[in-house]
Amino acid sequence: MPFVIIQNVSVLALEIGKQTGVLVAQSAPPPPPGIKDKYRWLQGTIKNETQFQIQLIDSYFDSGRYWTAPTDIAPFTQMTFSCCNSDGSFLTGVAGGTAFRIIMNESVHYDFAIGWTAPSLGSLKASIVPGSRGVYGYESASPEGGSFMTDDVYEGKDADGNPAQFKIHFSAAAGLEAMYVVKEVVLNTS
Repeated sequence: MPFVIIQNVSVLALEIGKQTGVLVAQSAPPPPPGIKDKYRWLQGTIKNETQFQIQLIDSYFDSGRYWTAPTDIAPFTQMTFSCCNSDGSFLTGVAGGTAFRIIMNESVHYDFAIGWTAPSLGSLKASIVPGSRGVYGYESASPEGGSFMTDDVYEGKDADGNPAQFKIHFSAAAGLEAMYVVKEVVLNTS
């Protein structure tokens, strides 16, 4: 398992734990007014349980459109987007994907894509996979959602300047109010 050393990153396990606890307790907002009047709709919430900025890099639609478009996600916050069938469409659902980039510092980043479907016929689906294109998330969507952890182990410094390693864990749960979680997992602190 390769190590990636990240300069100027503090891995403060206690602070990460506190911030994550606050975010975990925060529920997703209700769907925006009017969206439930659409033939097919879906809301997705991404919880950024890391100390890193997450940047929006790509979107893809197989069908439908955004009601509320996704945005960048600040550390230890959540972002909610919503989508619905296209206006004037006939018996279509909403299906697509969005790609994001975790910015760990000026030279280290990690790209991932989420996917979702709320079809006219068939199952609600979600996914979260490595990749820099929204279509990768869409193509991987399943009723079970999914999860994975980075192969790389990242290394920063703890509060005392000692090496501290972490990975990033990703999970997706399908539903009309789909949930995606990006979590920094501290492996050790010296």
